[in-house]
Amino acid sequence: MSQLVKRVLIILLIFNSFSVYVGKIDWAFSSVMGAVFSFIVFRRLIAAQESVLNTKNKNNVFIHLFLRLIIYALPISASFLLSDYLNFGVLLVFLFAFQVLFICLELYKNLLRYKRRMKNGRIR
Repeated sequence: MSQLVKRVLIILLIFNSFSVYVGKIDWAFSSVMGAVFSFIVFRRLIAAQESVLNTKNKNNVFIHLFLRLIIYALPISASFLLSDYLNFGVLLVFLFAFQVLFICLELYKNLLRYKRRMKNGRIR
C-alpha cells in the first residue's frame, strides 16, 4: 500500500507542478480532490474485502458498495457545482488513480513472476 501511495503522490506532484506552471490552478485543485477521494474509496474497498473474508458474510458487500458509490458521488457533484474551480476531466482521471495504478502494479508483479517461472523451466 505504501508503494502505491508514494507513486500516486509522485504523479500528483508532477501533474500539479505542470498545472501551476501552465497557470491552470483548477487542474491542481481537481487532481488533489480526485486523489484524496480515490484514496478514501480504495481504503473502503480494502476494508470491505477484509470484512467479507473475516466474517464470511457476503451480505455486507452491497452496503460497502453503496458507501463507495456515495463517496464517488461527492467529488463528482462538487465538480458540477463548482465548475469554475474544478475541472471534471482531471477529477475523473485522479478519482480512479489508486485503482488503475494498483491494477498496473499487480499486472507487473505477475508478469515478473511468470517470466521467472518460465526462466526456471517450471510451469507452476
